[in-house]
Amino acid sequence: MKLNKMSHLTRGYSKDYETFFKCLVDSNKTVPNIRTKYIPQGICVVEDNILITAYDEEKIDNSIIYLINNNGYQKKIVLDGKYHGGGISYDKNNNNIYITGYGSDKGLSYVNVYNYNDILSYDDNLRSKLKLVNKIKVDESFELLSSASRNKISSPAYLYIHNNYLYVGNYHTNKSIIKRYIIKENSTIAENNYEVINNPFSYTQGMCIYNLDDTHYYIFSSSKGRKNNSKLYIATLNNNNLTKVGEITLPCMSEQVCIVDNKIAIIFESGARKYYSTAKNVVDSICYLDIEKIIKDICK
Repeated sequence: MKLNKMSHLTRGYSKDYETFFKCLVDSNKTVPNIRTKYIPQGICVVEDNILITAYDEEKIDNSIIYLINNNGYQKKIVLDGKYHGGGISYDKNNNNIYITGYGSDKGLSYVNVYNYNDILSYDDNLRSKLKLVNKIKVDESFELLSSASRNKISSPAYLYIHNNYLYVGNYHTNKSIIKRYIIKENSTIAENNYEVINNPFSYTQGMCIYNLDDTHYYIFSSSKGRKNNSKLYIATLNNNNLTKVGEITLPCMSEQVCIVDNKIAIIFESGARKYYSTAKNVVDSICYLDIEKIIKDICK
């Protein structure tokens, strides 16, 4: 079911979402192949193209990117691994796409880098794997959750690129850390040279940054479980500490967020085959919220 202001959720609607609907400006693009084994995770927008990452719930087939433009769904790009791909972002200076991944070495965290032009020219009829142009090690100190530690591989949960900085964060039951790296030429970083930002928000699934009136607002999507409401937190940064200035309650199972002009795009995983019948709410479209309305009307 597509989300709109009159016919919004398949079930579980409550007044908790009133602010969410007031700020909702568009939800017309349905996530491709949503009722399949692929679970959507990350989203970013480059020019007129929307890139959505998804992984195979059975971990049999490799993870993928869906490419959508103004004409609708275009193609599926097969990645080189089976990682969640919880974060995806665009490095404009190097024309590369970054996706959260993992390495084969236990306890090591990586970000995988692909060339944007390779994504655009990818021929999905060939079913080949997208060529990896770089694998960035982002240190091994991310703390593992018990749910993620079964494979003993540490992997960053979300990332975002802003003003030539790479922000990488982990998913945590209480609070998490964000590592901020300077992106160097050819999409490289100094792996042991980063700043740590203390993130007070639990269960962070995605982040983005929006500048309004010379203030940078750090925006976080937070969710846990198919029966619990999600949250959208808005914060400001001072001395590498985040302070919450506002929040909105969202339907369950929100994932990554990204900025599109003066809107924030949110993707949900509740419409995937694995969750569709049991999730409190089902949202199978990309939701766009008026970010300036959120900041001006809600943030204090």
